[in-house]
Amino acid sequence: SVENYIKTNEIPDDENKDLIIQFSKIKFDGVLESEYQCYSEKDLLAGTIDLKENIDVFTSNIYDIKTSKKIEKENKYNSFMLKPLEHLANTNLQHFYLQTNLYRYILEQMGLWVEKIEIFHINYETNKIDIYPVKFVTDEITEMLKYYKLNQEIEDFI
Repeated sequence: SVENYIKTNEIPDDENKDLIIQFSKIKFDGVLESEYQCYSEKDLLAGTIDLKENIDVFTSNIYDIKTSKKIEKENKYNSFMLKPLEHLANTNLQHFYLQTNLYRYILEQMGLWVEKIEIFHINYETNKIDIYPVKFVTDEITEMLKYYKLNQEIEDFI
């Protein structure tokens, strides 16, 4: 696996060898940490970032590794997310964007600056790594957290 390669810097001699070789050719600017656990006590959020690249003491990049069979980019069924994100397509790619932006939010709560987020899709059908740049969706994360807090307060009150 990619995580194992990062920890050992060894390319396995198995069915994933070609994918690991491809990954080894990706240029990173900093030091990689795999399975980085992050949390926000203020918002009661926690997660595990597949790869966190430390550019310097205060700057990081986030890389999420996906092994889903398929990345859904198009909203074929005209399906949308629930409130307050009902304007967003209900695709797994959009879910991944939100997930990684939540990681960004948490890291920023921890005092770090995130420069870049990317999704690495390990595509076993094509035996390639597809890279998806992730745009920052600060407004959606803010709305989602406000909506969650409001509903949590209502539940606590009832």
